[in-house]
Amino acid sequence: MLTWNKIRKYYKNHPFIYAFILNVLLVTIFYIFNVPYNQTNDDTGMAAIAANAYGSYSTHLVFENFIYGYILNFFYKLVPLINWYSIFELLLTIGSFTAIFGVYFKSVTKKVHRIIGILILVCLVKDFYLILQFTKVASVCAIAGYVLSFYYLKHNCDIKYYPISILFLLMSCFLRYKCFFIATVFAGIYGLVFILIPNIKNREKIFLQLKHYFIYFPLMFILMFTFIIADNMYYQSNEEWAKYTEFNRLRANLLDYGWDEPFPNYEENKEAYDALDINANDVEFYSMGCLSDEQNLTITKLNDLKELKNEITYKNFNVFQAGKSFIKSIFDAPLILLLLILFIDYIVEYRLDNNSLYSILILLGYFAFYMYMFMLNRIVNWLLVSITLMALISLLMIYPKMKRKQNFYHKEWILVACCICFFVLTFNKMTYNQLKNDRYEATRLYEYMESNNENILVADRNVFRWNYKYFSAFKHIGEDFYTHQVDLGGWLARTPFMHKIMKDNNISNIYTALYENDNVFFYTSASDQLLLQYLHDHYNENVSMSIVRQFDGVKLIKYSTYQKKGSKKKEKFRVEKIITDTNYEYYNEIQVSVPMEGIKNIKDVYLNVIDGKNKQSYMAYNTYFSLGDRTYISFFIRKEIFEEHNFNECELLLIIDDQNSYLKKEAL
Repeated sequence: MLTWNKIRKYYKNHPFIYAFILNVLLVTIFYIFNVPYNQTNDDTGMAAIAANAYGSYSTHLVFENFIYGYILNFFYKLVPLINWYSIFELLLTIGSFTAIFGVYFKSVTKKVHRIIGILILVCLVKDFYLILQFTKVASVCAIAGYVLSFYYLKHNCDIKYYPISILFLLMSCFLRYKCFFIATVFAGIYGLVFILIPNIKNREKIFLQLKHYFIYFPLMFILMFTFIIADNMYYQSNEEWAKYTEFNRLRANLLDYGWDEPFPNYEENKEAYDALDINANDVEFYSMGCLSDEQNLTITKLNDLKELKNEITYKNFNVFQAGKSFIKSIFDAPLILLLLILFIDYIVEYRLDNNSLYSILILLGYFAFYMYMFMLNRIVNWLLVSITLMALISLLMIYPKMKRKQNFYHKEWILVACCICFFVLTFNKMTYNQLKNDRYEATRLYEYMESNNENILVADRNVFRWNYKYFSAFKHIGEDFYTHQVDLGGWLARTPFMHKIMKDNNISNIYTALYENDNVFFYTSASDQLLLQYLHDHYNENVSMSIVRQFDGVKLIKYSTYQKKGSKKKEKFRVEKIITDTNYEYYNEIQVSVPMEGIKNIKDVYLNVIDGKNKQSYMAYNTYFSLGDRTYISFFIRKEIFEEHNFNECELLLIIDDQNSYLKKEAL
C-alpha cells in the first residue's frame, strides 16, 4: 500500500511521465486488437515518395515541407525496411498528446478532472492512433505547441519547454501549415480573453507583464513564415515542379471544392462547355479526377474550367442545408458530441466571467470554420476531426478553472458517464474486423504488380493505391515499387515522377500507349467505359477494350486496336458459348476453343471482330484450360458489343513466346 502511494505521489509530481505512460499504454492495447491504417491515399503517396518507391529518394512531398522530406529521406536511406513516415506520425501524436495532457494533469487538482482527461484521451484513440492522417497529426502538433507556450509563458517555468513548444509548432507547419494557422485562431481567442482583456486597463504595465509574449510569438511567426516561404521557393526553383505546382492548385480547386459533383452540370452549362470543346463524357471523366491529359487538357483549359466553375459556385448559402449538414457530420465525426457536451456543461455553470466568454468565442469560431467549409463543400472527416479537436482541447484546458455551483457538485460525474457512453457507442467501429476480410484481395494486386514488372499499370483516382485502407499504416513500401505505375488521376498525375516513369518506358502519351503498347494496362473499379469513350472522342474511334484480370472489385483492362501482326499457321477455331451470368455486371464472357491441347507459353490472345465499319480486337482473360484435344480461352467484353456482332466474322491471334504463331481466319 505504501509503495502504491509513493507511485501515485510520483506521477502526481511528474504529470508528463504520467501522460506519456498513459498514451503508450493505450496505443499498445489498441494496436494488439486493431490494425492502424492511413485514412487517405495522401499519406500512402507521400510515404512512397520518401521511400524511393518511384525510383529515387525525393524531398518533394507535395503537401509537406521539403525539409521534412530531407528528414524522412535520411531515415529511409539509413534503414529502408521501416515505414518511417508512419513511425514519425505515431511518435509525433504520442509526443503531442503527452504534452497536451501533461499540462492538463499538471493543472487539475480534483480526481474527477483527472478521470475526465483520461476518458477523453481514450475517446481520441481511434481518430488519432488507429486512423492516421497527416492533417490530424499537424493539428495535434499545433495544439501541443500552443498549450505548452501559453502555460509556460504564463507561469514563467523552465525555459527548456520553449524550444519544445516551438518544435511542435514547427512540425505542424512542416506537416500542413494551414492547420498551424487554424490552431493559431483558437490560440488567439485564448490570448484575447485571458491575456489582453485582463491587462487592458493597466496600459502602463501591460508591456512589462506581457513582454514574454511580445518576444516569443513574433519570433515564432517569423520562423514559421520563413520555412513556408522557403518551401514555396524550393518548388518554384525547378521548372518542372513549378508547372506541377500550378497544375495541382487548379486540380484542387476543380475537384476538392464547390460542388457535390466536382464540375457544374453539363446540360445546364452546355454552351460554356462546348466553347471549351468539352463534351458530356469529358465532364464525367474529369469528375472522376482524371486530369492528366496534357495534350487535350492544357493549363489554359484548366484555368478556363476553373473560371467557369467559379462563376456559378458559392452563389447560394442555405442556412437550413448547413444545419442538416452539421447534424449529418456528427455521425461522421462523433467527436463533435464530446465538444457539445463540454460546452453544455459550461452553459449550465454560466458565469459572467472570462471562462464563459471564452467558451462562447470558441464555439463561435468552431461554427465559423464549419460554415466556411460548408460553403467550400469541403467537409471531410480528417479536417472536421482536426478543428473539433482544437475546440475540444481549448475548452478542456480551462475546465478545471470553472467555479461550480453547490447544487451541481455531482454534475462532473455525469460528464464522466457521457465519455464512457461515447466510447462504448463508437467501439464497434474499430478497424480490425473492417480490414482483415479485405486484406487478401488487396494482396493479390500487390503480388501481381511485384511479379509483372514488365507491364505498365495505369490507375485512375478511384483505385490510386486503392489498398491504403486494407493494410497496416506501417506496411513497408518497397523501393522502386511504383516505377511501373502511371496515375491518370489524383494529385500524383503530372508530377515529375509520372513523367520519369513514362520517359523510362519510352511513352510520350499515356493515353495512346494504352492501346498502342502491348504491355500497358488500365486498372479501375468504375472508369473503364468513360476512358474508352474518351479515347474514342480524342484519340482513336476504333479502340476496343476487354477485361484481362480482376482483383476483387478492381478490373485490369486492356485497350487495343485491330491486331494483325502476321501469321505462321492458319487453323480453325470455334466459338463455344456466350455466358451472360458472369461476375462482371456490364460484361459478357465469350468462350472459344482451338484444336491444340496444352498450349504453353501463351503471352497474349486477341479476338479480332470484323464488321462493315471497322475492325476491333479484344484481349483474352489470362486463364486458359485444356479439355480433350482443345484449349479453351475466355474473353470478357462489354455487353453492348454482343448486340452489334454475332462473332461469326472473327479471327483469333495467339502470341506464343512473343511470336505470332497462330492466326485463325475462319470461325466454325
